[in-house]
Amino acid sequence: MSNSLSKSQWLVQHLKREWQLYLMLAPTIIWFIVFLYKPMYGLQIAFKDYSIFKGIDGSPWIGFEHFQTLFENDDFIRAI
Repeated sequence: MSNSLSKSQWLVQHLKREWQLYLMLAPTIIWFIVFLYKPMYGLQIAFKDYSIFKGIDGSPWIGFEHFQTLFENDDFIRAI
């Protein structure tokens, strides 16, 4: 990086020069967002008393209550 350019100016120049590389990376980044990070939003259902009418955001938070019920059940070992 040249001393005469600030970091933001250098970044803009770099992006203009290497835009094809970032264009080729775009499908991979979009794939990660859609298939890896977006589904994580739904994981919170396990920690809520989920109601289909209230949705994920409207359902009350109950923490590990569902997991305690699962592990304390006598049929848990048989299910595994």
